[in-house]
Amino acid sequence: MTRQAGKPVGNGSEPLKTVFLLESDLLFQVRLEKSLEKQDCRVVNVQSVSQLADALTEPAPALIILNFASRNPNPMEATVQLHAAFPSTPILGYFSHTRIPEIKVQAKAAGVTLLVPNSVIVTRLPQLLERLLPKEGETPDISGAERIADEAE
Repeated sequence: MTRQAGKPVGNGSEPLKTVFLLESDLLFQVRLEKSLEKQDCRVVNVQSVSQLADALTEPAPALIILNFASRNPNPMEATVQLHAAFPSTPILGYFSHTRIPEIKVQAKAAGVTLLVPNSVIVTRLPQLLERLLPKEGETPDISGAERIADEAE
């Protein structure tokens, strides 16, 4: 389950940030891991209910990223569990732009911090990560991430 994306070397002054990734599409997974590697992140891939249970025992991640089109584990149920376990960790969800309206309210109630279309993940992920993965001692810039997502739509 746990694997470090690539071989981030870190900058020596900050520890690697842990990011939980719930993504069943291999292309998106690789794209996300490459972007996370550039941010010196350790990626914990969660692709089953048992891996979700294991992730819940880990220290709090810096960010949780999940695809609401994934089937296993169920993204809405996983969001509820992850938000309950790590209430201060931002959760970035993404989904088809045509289907976001049907899940937006439920996703926010489950604990999603920001729900964006797949296209925003493809075109603006580095900018979102800069806002959602703060330097040590800083807090995530959620409103800045929301502005980036709004500009991209």
